[in-house]
Amino acid sequence: MELREELERQSDPVYAERQARERLTYVLPGDRLVVVVDGETVEGDAGTLASAGPDEELPWYEGLMQSLADADG
Repeated sequence: MELREELERQSDPVYAERQARERLTYVLPGDRLVVVVDGETVEGDAGTLASAGPDEELPWYEGLMQSLADADG
């Protein structure tokens, strides 16, 4: 019985939309997404966010090593 209820729930487009929004952070056109990064509020999408600064000038592998060093403390 539970399996049948789960199948019915998953066939509902409203349920699928809610799951996509909650689990995958999907937004619809016109929605506003607010993401908190390192305790600071950042609004917009990837095309409108301010650049990260000097890290963009590093080759990808040096940026990776830097992020690992930062995470390690």
